[in-house]
Amino acid sequence: MTNSYDYFAGKLKCIACGETTSIDSPTNIQTYISDKPEGRVLSEGDAVQVDVRRIENDEYDGYFTVTPPTEQEPVRILQAWDCPACGSPLNWAEIVLGDGVIHSIVSVPFDREHFARSNLISLEVAGVAAELLRMPIKHVLGRRAVDLLKGYFNM
Repeated sequence: MTNSYDYFAGKLKCIACGETTSIDSPTNIQTYISDKPEGRVLSEGDAVQVDVRRIENDEYDGYFTVTPPTEQEPVRILQAWDCPACGSPLNWAEIVLGDGVIHSIVSVPFDREHFARSNLISLEVAGVAAELLRMPIKHVLGRRAVDLLKGYFNM
């Protein structure tokens, strides 16, 4: 059976309930970053290859490009995740990849700092854009969410 995605996993603290997940908790951080996904659970130290050209061309399924990295920079992904303890979908993780491995997976707030330094952001960004901009979600779908947030954060 072929899987269409892998999963990122890490010890992440929920902003809603304060619980910290275990490394094997089901946080629903599906990733399409791998060319050949196998349903693997990927954590710090695991090998993952990222193609900077695909980021530059906004060609990664499940993500929008915020800012392309240089070849020398680590790749930063801002990814939504669900808390297995309380079910809150309001959480974000920053996944840092470089030199062919995952350097870190940590909980972060969705704010200007993390948005601005991210290279890729998961599709759930549309919900955040709709809330921050007080717009119906139908007006912020797709790539437009990233463009509107860049304006909101004066980038």
